[in-house]
Amino acid sequence: EQLIYSVYAYPDEAPVAMLYFNNGSGLLGNNGTANITVSLRTMEPFRLTRLNHGNVRGVCALLVISPPQLRCLSINNITNDTFIVPFNNVSLGARGDVPAAGLTRVIRVYWFNNADNAEIASTALYVPAATGLSYSSQQAPPSAGPAPNNPCQICQMCLNSLSPVAGLLLRNSSVLNGQIAFAQQAQAAITSLATITNTTLGGLRTFLNYSLSNIEVANVAARTGFLCNFAGLCPANITNLCTNLTVSRVNGSGTLTGRLDGCTVEGISAGTPAYQQWNDSCRTDANCPGSTYQCFQQPPSVGTDYYFRVGGAFSFESCYATGRCVRYCDLTSTNDTLSQMNYGTKACNISGTPDCASDEYCAAAPAATCRVWVCEPNTQALVRGNCPAAICQPMNLGLVSAILSDDGRSVNITLNAQAKSTPQISCSRIFEANSLTMVGGTAAVCQVEDTLLTVNLGPGATLLVNTTLNLTSSGSALVWKMNNSRPFSGFVKVESCANCSRPLALVSGPSAIAQPCDTGSTSTSRVQSLEIDATSSRDPSGRSLQSVVWTVLNAPGGSNSNSSAALQAAVDRTNSLATSRQRLMLTMSSSEVSDLEIAPGYSLQVTLTSWLGTTTSAVFNFSKTAATTKPVIKITGLPVQTFLIRTGIRASATVTVSCAGKALNWMWAGQDGPAVALLTGTATNSQQIYIPGPVSSVAHGQSLTFRVSGSYRDAERGIEPSTSDITFTAVGSDPVVRLTGPSGDWPDNASLVFNATTSSDPDVVGTSIQQVLSFKWECSLRDDDNTPCFVNAIRGDMLSVPGVWSIPPGLLAVDKWHVIKVTVSKAAATGVAPLESSASITIRPRSTAQAFPRGTLSRVCSLLGCAGLHSTDMPLALSLQLDDAARNATVTWSCEDIPALNSTALVGGTGTVRRVAIPASVLPSTLSEITITATMDLNGVQGVAKLTVGMNSAPFCG
Repeated sequence: EQLIYSVYAYPDEAPVAMLYFNNGSGLLGNNGTANITVSLRTMEPFRLTRLNHGNVRGVCALLVISPPQLRCLSINNITNDTFIVPFNNVSLGARGDVPAAGLTRVIRVYWFNNADNAEIASTALYVPAATGLSYSSQQAPPSAGPAPNNPCQICQMCLNSLSPVAGLLLRNSSVLNGQIAFAQQAQAAITSLATITNTTLGGLRTFLNYSLSNIEVANVAARTGFLCNFAGLCPANITNLCTNLTVSRVNGSGTLTGRLDGCTVEGISAGTPAYQQWNDSCRTDANCPGSTYQCFQQPPSVGTDYYFRVGGAFSFESCYATGRCVRYCDLTSTNDTLSQMNYGTKACNISGTPDCASDEYCAAAPAATCRVWVCEPNTQALVRGNCPAAICQPMNLGLVSAILSDDGRSVNITLNAQAKSTPQISCSRIFEANSLTMVGGTAAVCQVEDTLLTVNLGPGATLLVNTTLNLTSSGSALVWKMNNSRPFSGFVKVESCANCSRPLALVSGPSAIAQPCDTGSTSTSRVQSLEIDATSSRDPSGRSLQSVVWTVLNAPGGSNSNSSAALQAAVDRTNSLATSRQRLMLTMSSSEVSDLEIAPGYSLQVTLTSWLGTTTSAVFNFSKTAATTKPVIKITGLPVQTFLIRTGIRASATVTVSCAGKALNWMWAGQDGPAVALLTGTATNSQQIYIPGPVSSVAHGQSLTFRVSGSYRDAERGIEPSTSDITFTAVGSDPVVRLTGPSGDWPDNASLVFNATTSSDPDVVGTSIQQVLSFKWECSLRDDDNTPCFVNAIRGDMLSVPGVWSIPPGLLAVDKWHVIKVTVSKAAATGVAPLESSASITIRPRSTAQAFPRGTLSRVCSLLGCAGLHSTDMPLALSLQLDDAARNATVTWSCEDIPALNSTALVGGTGTVRRVAIPASVLPSTLSEITITATMDLNGVQGVAKLTVGMNSAPFCG
């Protein structure tokens, strides 16, 4: 066989490469297929910095055969200056002196940059022949027919050809009719596409015939991106390279521009989901018939197959988790809701045998709060039933147990009956004065849900195991759910956590120290002090560590040696420091370091004890070496650190041991692809590096590793520099939630639209990175009288526009306070939980039979707008915009979490604008949010406006 190849490159700075087949062994012609590998090796010593200088981020190799194969690799996939590109099932053609017609094989290689995916190509031509390997000189690339110039263009052409055809399967007609239309037009489209790309695409024709007969299960025939991927024209790994693919929407409403997506009809991200409903299958409630059904995530059957497997965008399995439409009353969630709402309404007989538990008694049901709900089978909706005349009620409302959480940050108190659910409130409304002090004073936050009272301890908490907590005897917010006039009372002893967390011990320092200069050197030896740092260690509860103790584990020469004495002196001095925080840093003076013998095996241990009584230890080992011709350096801090994406990365190297008067050369380098890319354009030849934020190219939880090298400027050739590595883990910012919509009293005949689309990701604001946020909506009733937000499967529309929830009139209960909550989240690195933030609006639909004063509350901020959260060290200013009809209303202000609001706030404004300024001194410092209420009174008729403000408290250092 003969391998004829040519290599060319443009622009001028592009890497020039050689191509090797099957690791240099060449190709063996045959009449079948074979797996081959192409090794792409640079003609010159490979330098990642050279690639990054041109913003090159990857390489693609296109094998123009039938069907074509395209493989793309990022610059991270380089080993020994070589990219290994695999191709599978390649037809190499027959042996012979003359190349068989149509069997010319062309391999093109493309480098892609961040700006425009411009082609920087190297090309090789393989022609089956009888001779062995031979090489040609550099020449222009051979022609491969009218094929597109680069992989993005190839993929674009495939999407253009197949996306209109795939859309035929999503019409409202039957699946079979769609199959017929698809089959007719698909073959014509494939023939045209094969001509454009100079391929036969025979495999795609065969695959489509199969997929059409199985369309009910996976619907792959309607997924354009998947089809082009299967044909080899749109490989999955060009998703990040080709960012501006463009196709028309299947419904004809404009065009889409974005990345390749194997789950949409158009083949572009944010396109039409390629989902075909079959029988009772569904993805959302909108796929189910009316308000009597809801989509239940239990796989529907299709013969003997099930919609139970969900694969990736380019897998043969379904892209979407599907369920089946179930009648609302038959849903497990509906029955769970009924059980929860009807809890505590067990009927009993006052005059006969009560049939109540031993700690209960039979009494008349509280008429004001007793609610019983049932699911009506005809309407498939929740309706209120008749409450029993008498129900079993607890004899005493008290506390059962109190157990510390494993991390020591909270106490979980179990109640003997269901309490009125309470969002985050100050614990001053639940505990008496002494107990309040123990849990952290007014900074402690309490939350009640059913039979659980959670106490989140304040920063100054002094609570210990076996101490007693007492409930307040007057005005308690902890009351029985069925009768709010009955408060809980009593006391409980705090038990230890079941599996108490141990402190985290982290120790860093140089792994080796050395006498830096040869004894014959004219330079003066300079031995610096040695710091062994455990300051990054911490108690899981956030409190100060109970104790920190250092111990000498080993010193060469034995316990009576100078080395042992030097170590012990440093240990004793550190252990005698006043506070545990001070004892986290052990320092050896330069004279003590000089007393250490040249030997390996030095070992120290630090033991930490938390306030929970748990302990943990960490061992630090180091050695002292003989005189060396290079300095000893170390990056400041632990070898594993975190950085905030929004503020950037800072790292600094220090010299542990060096020769006096000798200058050093410094050089920083990335040890992985993302780290290399971040150093592009950054000064790397100093003792420090700074990469300014936001570092939007990395995700929360992603790790980056850097290495610093240090050497004497006059070092002899061949002497390797000293190095130190550090790994940074990115810490992202929580999304900033901005929720708008009607609040307070609202006409019951008006639609409700809640909008969170202006929420943002602080880590990408002001950059070219597109933010990707997801939204989750919830509704609950603040009155806690067991009235559900919705009585059937209809909940409005929260799917048509991500981040918007539209609720038509009549769905929410009149005269009930509803809390609409949105949780905004953004993705993180693989295996890391996404970052989330929430905001809420409180609204009460009211009958329009009688007019009531209305107004809208909003924050008053600077010209730059309001931050997502209000800082508690700043006054909170609010403005109430009254409707013109309510301009003469009297306005009063209140807040459950600020009892002194009326006596401390500054109130002003006239006409339709009223204002209030709440001093920072009365703002709760530990609550995540507060709700301000403005009550408007006009001629004896009241209306209410409410605003929930997220709070940002200053950090606490214990």
